[in-house]
Amino acid sequence: MTIDFEFQIRDVETRESTSVRKVSAEAKANYWFFKVKVKGSYSNRTTNKRQTDRRTTLKITVNAVQDEIPEGLGRVLDILHESVKVVPIGEAQPVPGVNPGTGVTPASP
Repeated sequence: MTIDFEFQIRDVETRESTSVRKVSAEAKANYWFFKVKVKGSYSNRTTNKRQTDRRTTLKITVNAVQDEIPEGLGRVLDILHESVKVVPIGEAQPVPGVNPGTGVTPASP
């Protein structure tokens, strides 16, 4: 059995900064019968926008097969199998020192 898995991670980051600059000036002058008045202003607005788009894709392939049991595990299972004694139902033998009704060992005096 082969399982193919693919997923995508996406991260979008947006930064925006705005700066505004304003300068104004005024000057007046009086000279005998002349009057002069000068006004001026300057304005500037700057906007910077930066967007970062990061993506990554992860692909995973898993192959599953049914293989033979390793030799060491086979030996352990054989030992366990040999140590288990099958007792047919109805021929159960009482265990010495255990109360057959409750299955509890009586306390020693």
